[in-house]
Amino acid sequence: MIRTFSLTLLVMGIVLAMGCERPAETEQKAPTPPQTTQKKTAPAKTVEKTTSKAPLAKADASPVAHYNEMVKTRKNRPLNVETFVSSYVQVPSLVSYVKATDERYATQLDRRIRMALKKVQGGADLYPDAQMAEKTVQRAFLLTFFKSLEQLASEPMNIKAQTLMLDAAPVVRNTTARRSEWAGKGSEYADRYDLTMKNYLNAVEKKLSGDIQKAAGDFKALAVKTLVLSVFYELTGLETSRGKNDSKAREKLTEALVYFESLMDEHKSRNSDGASIVMAQLSQTTDNVDLELVKTIMKQDFKAEIQDVTPKTLGL
Repeated sequence: MIRTFSLTLLVMGIVLAMGCERPAETEQKAPTPPQTTQKKTAPAKTVEKTTSKAPLAKADASPVAHYNEMVKTRKNRPLNVETFVSSYVQVPSLVSYVKATDERYATQLDRRIRMALKKVQGGADLYPDAQMAEKTVQRAFLLTFFKSLEQLASEPMNIKAQTLMLDAAPVVRNTTARRSEWAGKGSEYADRYDLTMKNYLNAVEKKLSGDIQKAAGDFKALAVKTLVLSVFYELTGLETSRGKNDSKAREKLTEALVYFESLMDEHKSRNSDGASIVMAQLSQTTDNVDLELVKTIMKQDFKAEIQDVTPKTLGL
C-alpha cells in the first residue's frame, strides 16, 4: 500500500515537472525580437562595400530615403554601374512606389527607368542615361505631389490625397532648397516651403478645409516656381557645355526635359502651343535645341515665377 502510494506520488511529481517545463520553454522563445535587433546591427553600408549590390538605405526605409541614396550613388565619379542599377531594381519599396504611380496616373515611368538603366549597363554614355533613370524616379514623386494638390483643392479632407502629398513632399523640398541657393536667395524658398507645411499641418489637425486648400495652392505655386527655375538651371548648363563636353550637354538636356515634363500640364494651361514648342525643342539632340526660343517662351509664360531672379542667373 505504502509502495503504491509512493509510486503515485512519483508519477504526479513527473507530470507536474513536465507541466512546469513547457511554459519555461515558451518564455525563452517569447522575447524574440532579434529580427528587429538584427536589422539595426546588420548595416547595409557594410554589405554595400563587399557586394556593391545592397542599397545604402535601410531595408525598411521610406521610398524617399531610398531615392536619396540613388541620387548619392549617381553622383559618384566614376559611376559604379552595378551599385547604381541596384539602387533601383533591388529596392522593392522604391520600385513599388513608381509602379503605384504608373497605375494611379497611367504613366510608364518604371519602364522608362529600366530602359535607361539597361543603357547604363551597356556603358555607351553612362551619365545622361543615369540622369534619365534617376530624374524619372524623381518625376514619380513630383507627379504624385502635383496630382495630390489638385485633389486637395477640391477635396481638402481627402485622407488619401493628404497622405500621398506628404509622402512625396520631401523630394519637392530638397529641390526647392537647391534652386533657392542657385537663384541667390539663400534659404528663402525653402523657408517659404517650411512655413507652408506648418500652416498645412495645422489646418489638417484642426480640420480647417479652407486653410488646407490655401496651403495646397501655396505649395503648388512654390513647386511650379521650383520647376521653372530647374528648367532654366539645366538650360544654362546645356549652353555652357554644348560644343565643349558632349556627354555633359546631353546630361543637362536630359534633366531639362524631365523637369519640363513635370511642368508640362501647368504650361499647357497657360500657353498650349508654347508648351508644345518647348517640349519639341527639349526632345531634340543637343546641337539642334534652339535655346533662345525655349528661354523666350519660358520667360514669357512664367513671368511671375522668375521676376525675383536676375536675368544673368537665368541666362537671359
